[in-house]
Amino acid sequence: MITGMPQMQVDLGRSLSAPITLTLTGAGGGSWTIAPSGNNIVVTEGKTSGSVADVSSNGHSFVNWGTQRSHWSEHCKVTGDQDVVAKFLDALNII
Repeated sequence: MITGMPQMQVDLGRSLSAPITLTLTGAGGGSWTIAPSGNNIVVTEGKTSGSVADVSSNGHSFVNWGTQRSHWSEHCKVTGDQDVVAKFLDALNII
């Protein structure tokens, strides 16, 4: 689901003003940097410098909040620029 975000939700870059890092814990977990690229996003495995915020969540919970079955704020811990994260995660709806 993470690496497919750019293909599954076109124009998602409009909601992201700076790179963020997403870390999922548990089975299938890992870290990814999500960065704007025009109207789209680029997802890179691992944490890179330049991220304005770190978002962490349980990988199992990501299935729920990444598809807007529940609100991301119920499952995520955010460190850094809360506004950048909120705008992006509010727009994220992987189908």
